[in-house]
Amino acid sequence: AGEGTRKFTLTLTVADGWHVYANPVGDDMLLEAQTTVTVLVGGKPAEAKVEYPKGNPAAGGREKYAVYEGTVTITGTVPAGK
Repeated sequence: AGEGTRKFTLTLTVADGWHVYANPVGDDMLLEAQTTVTVLVGGKPAEAKVEYPKGNPAAGGREKYAVYEGTVTITGTVPAGK
């Protein structure tokens, strides 16, 4: 097993007219719906450092929250050897 980390990139393409909630979403009522990435190795969660891009501001009624639209790139690292 090597030392250090390995990088990963995940690209989401959200259909026109749709959005997914950003991370952080910015509204506690939407926490369960915010985008999260879990990295699995051999079917088990691995320690990963995920870097989420800033979402676009959105509003629904009085609530303000952040969303991802179009193409979104999420990056991160996992321990080498995983």
